[in-house]
Amino acid sequence: MQQADTEDQLNQRPAHRPSKDETVYNNKEDVNTSRPVGNSVKAALRRLRKDRLDIHARVLSGELSANAGMIEAGFRKKQPSKKRSALDRLHTAWREASPEERQTFLTEVDPGRARGVWPNS
Repeated sequence: MQQADTEDQLNQRPAHRPSKDETVYNNKEDVNTSRPVGNSVKAALRRLRKDRLDIHARVLSGELSANAGMIEAGFRKKQPSKKRSALDRLHTAWREASPEERQTFLTEVDPGRARGVWPNS
């Protein structure tokens, strides 16, 4: 985390108006993409360093992740967790179970079915 922050500090624009050679555009008139953007850790560290130094220090010390720091600072919303239903969990468990585990489960749930005896037959 500190390495990403150090790299970003070295990549920051100067505080003064840039001269022609310090511009963020290269010779092809493309925007310099070396500065962090979006949801990257580097972009989060830059934003926290700029606006919330207290949280930035906690992120660098490892107390918070960059995302948790952005949420605490109010720059991002916490995403709601998706609760899985019991049926979804059963489907996953069945898919991951071995054939022996499936047979054991069926025997425990419906002993008559495992022996080939049906209740209404």
